[in-house]
Amino acid sequence: MALTLSRIAYFWFPPYKTQVWKNFLLTPWTILAACGLWVMVRRQRELGLLILALWIGFPTVHYLIQTDTRYRYPIDWTFALLAVLAVQAFWHRGVSRKHRPPMLMA
Repeated sequence: MALTLSRIAYFWFPPYKTQVWKNFLLTPWTILAACGLWVMVRRQRELGLLILALWIGFPTVHYLIQTDTRYRYPIDWTFALLAVLAVQAFWHRGVSRKHRPPMLMA
């Protein structure tokens, strides 16, 4: 069980020993993509559930057998898509709050 949990963590947050800068780049990128997945599921449920199924189904074999940093490459495009969606959602949320009319006091 401990090995499986460590492979899950290794798959989603790969520890780079020779290129340490990738740790500082990819960990926030993965977290931002998870936020984007949340936004996608709330805005377009079917598409969000499809990407969620991809995130659940694709790495399952790597959790049980073996994992490596390169095994995440086939789904890296979803991280980019969802991270951009999260940034856009946060940006749009901030802009819409800034341009709201002031509340009227009753």
